Amino acid sequence: MGLVRLLVLFALLAVGYQLVRTLMGRGKRAKAPPSIGTNLVRCTRCAANIDPSLAVEESPGHYRCRNGCPRAGEDGPTHAP
Repeated sequence: MGLVRLLVLFALLAVGYQLVRTLMGRGKRAKAPPSIGTNLVRCTRCAANIDPSLAVEESPGHYRCRNGCPRAGEDGPTHAP
């Protein structure tokens, strides 16, 4: 009977600990804040990192600049560094 009480007490302590962690906001790992440039794609012509809205997908996984590649000597808007 003493062993059962000890197990129940341990289970209640574990549940209480998780409840306190959750209420304190530490129950789950915090997600990393979105950083600038996480969704960029690389132009296969000029190797610039560009926003997907400014890219044209030539083939699966291969992108090029929508308005030309300035770094590749083509006319078009300049890229952000």
